[in-house]
Amino acid sequence: MGTERLSRSVGAVLMVALLCAACTTALSSPSATPSATPSSSPSSSPTPQPSAAITCVPWAVSLPSDVAAADPCPSVITAVEAVVAPLGLPIARLYVEPGLFPCGELWPGLPSTNPICPDVMLPPGTAMHGWVSFAGSDKVAAVQLFRQPSLITTENPMPSPWPWQATLRAFAVPPAGWVMPGP
Repeated sequence: MGTERLSRSVGAVLMVALLCAACTTALSSPSATPSATPSSSPSSSPTPQPSAAITCVPWAVSLPSDVAAADPCPSVITAVEAVVAPLGLPIARLYVEPGLFPCGELWPGLPSTNPICPDVMLPPGTAMHGWVSFAGSDKVAAVQLFRQPSLITTENPMPSPWPWQATLRAFAVPPAGWVMPGP
């Protein structure tokens, strides 16, 4: 049983490494890419404006029991709020959906310079992406979220999901013609 567990752990580490290498995209901003994990400290994330529109789209497929046990949206929203907090702007809209940015395009829906891209297969419940707009700014934050799938074992058949890791991929004025999804 120990060898099988080690093999699964090594496989998960390799999957994350390959995913990170495949998803490398140049930032629209020359600044460093902050990354955040939600914390229990309320000062680490901004409070959205009372009129902020927050939309979190859940997965439309069956999820493994370790992921399906709880609604991911509260922890996803907390992780997104934490990663954009250093920008110091009040949130106007926040939209998050399952999966990766389509073909690595941070501003999908526009004519692409890379119309053919490889399809990256990820376990359901391990990646989300989204955008955050801010009151008083034309800039939009593009955010990618990942979490490692939990290892289901005979000793722990219902493990708790790992926390979400959010990364600010861009903070820029989107290209002309791009429209933020959601209501």
